[in-house]
Amino acid sequence: MSNIHGKNCFIAVEDSTSASRNLSGDGNSVTLTESVANPEITGFSDGNVQRAGSGLTDSRFSIEGWSNDAANTNLAVLSALKNACTMICFAPNGSGATASPVKYTACVILDDYEINAPVAGISTYRVTFSQSSGSLTKSTSWATVM
Repeated sequence: MSNIHGKNCFIAVEDSTSASRNLSGDGNSVTLTESVANPEITGFSDGNVQRAGSGLTDSRFSIEGWSNDAANTNLAVLSALKNACTMICFAPNGSGATASPVKYTACVILDDYEINAPVAGISTYRVTFSQSSGSLTKSTSWATVM
């Protein structure tokens, strides 16, 4: 098993016209968080919290990068996704023909969107998406991006 280098990361979202938009070129950090909300089943006389292993799964994506407001790039695409569900595709080891790419896809909704423009630096963005319906899918098939 080989290590995965972040420089090969691929991240894309569907824009408001359902076209796949690659955000990798201006991105510099992606975080995928998976969680399970296991229900508590603690009863009387239990000395510790007890949980059932039948919880609901959830996922969140956080993307950061350099601001780019050209057509079909991160600021233009992300600002049009407010209040809408979209698809996301994340491949930590790159896309398509690269060695053993694994991709994660999910239907998500934009939670928050931030632009940071320091007076002495490059403008950056940060966006967070949460799973909106369905589930997070892990695959190695690149027949389609999404």
